[in-house]
Amino acid sequence: MVHGFQRGQIAFTVAVLFIFSVVVSGCDVPVVDDGLPPIYTVSSFFHKLPDGSEVTVFYPKVASGSEHFPIIIFSGGWNLARFSYQETCRRIAEAGYIVISRFYPTLGYFAIGLTLIDEHINQVQNIIDWCTLENMRAGSLLYDIVEPEKIGLIGHSFGGECTLAAAVADPRIGAAVSLDLSRANQETGFGIVGDVRATKAAVMYIVAGKGGYCSGLLESLEPLFDYTPAPTIEVTINDAGHMDFIERIVDTGLFGYVLCPEGTLPPEFVRAVARRYYIPWFDVYLKGKNTEARYFDGDVSEEDERSGLVTIRKNLP
Repeated sequence: MVHGFQRGQIAFTVAVLFIFSVVVSGCDVPVVDDGLPPIYTVSSFFHKLPDGSEVTVFYPKVASGSEHFPIIIFSGGWNLARFSYQETCRRIAEAGYIVISRFYPTLGYFAIGLTLIDEHINQVQNIIDWCTLENMRAGSLLYDIVEPEKIGLIGHSFGGECTLAAAVADPRIGAAVSLDLSRANQETGFGIVGDVRATKAAVMYIVAGKGGYCSGLLESLEPLFDYTPAPTIEVTINDAGHMDFIERIVDTGLFGYVLCPEGTLPPEFVRAVARRYYIPWFDVYLKGKNTEARYFDGDVSEEDERSGLVTIRKNLP
């Protein structure tokens, strides 16, 4: 893959996104053209953390010292396997990021009735520290290709809560994206998310318009966007469902279809639309590529709004 490949200048319409292809290399997950051509060839490896949980690391294949990439940590839905979001992580890495997909300590949410959010935050912080050390360790696959001072987080559902909680707790986080976790209750201190008013990160909320219970779309809850400091944005994909962000449903994920209404858009299409917003968000707030703001605050997003595909609220500089 040629580095620095320039993205097309034409605003991609809804029709373009319905162009399906099949991923090669033995993977049978269909991919939709999101208008963001891959820039890097990506490889991956597994690593076991001190707490016994494993991560999958996706990284651009470049020579040590030739280029350096921000860190992105991905947190999946409650107790879902990393395999359920593999293509999502790979596509982010192809845009020029070190992507670490993590799995949760214990069952991810409860330990004798108590939430484990502190353990999730600690795990995220430990991954950042580990990645920083790997950047300095000769012989590591990440040796001298990491920009450890540029860190982003992204998560789906409960992983969105973990993402926001870590972004509140750790000022090193420069950008965060929540995939369909966008509401909480201020009266309870915003729940396990913490006080989002304190975050230093640029936060993007991507909301499934038909996400139902799993999205936290309850009348007693409030949009977190309303309390998040600039720069922040809320992108609602109007006919998307909560489960559309998952590539493969295994184990506990099956219960989501019982609890949450399905959207009316093809899931691959929803994931492509989401990518077309959150990858440019990371590009702007982690890489300083301000021209990419057109995808979420310019001609591309304006076309999406006109078509009725999305509804957007912004609080941008």
